[in-house]
Amino acid sequence: MTRRAQPRQPATSTAPSTPAAANPLLVSTLDSLRDQTALISAAAWGRAPTWEHEAAEHRAILQAAESGAADEAAGLLRDHMRSFVERARNSA
Repeated sequence: MTRRAQPRQPATSTAPSTPAAANPLLVSTLDSLRDQTALISAAAWGRAPTWEHEAAEHRAILQAAESGAADEAAGLLRDHMRSFVERARNSA
């Protein structure tokens, strides 16, 4: 018996892997938000490269989340977003 390949989601899609869980409006909104964030990041990084600092923040967020420290991960994520916005504004 030959198995059929499952259709793959585009690499840039945030669509869930199960059709039953798909919410086209939510997926579209998240895709748009991700695209806008990428544009803002690229513009800010062009003026003041801070990706090493941001990568360290990402690692700390991930470590907290993986260890089950949800409140800590949430706080680190809020701090990360606020600090990026501040850096982006100051580099304009």
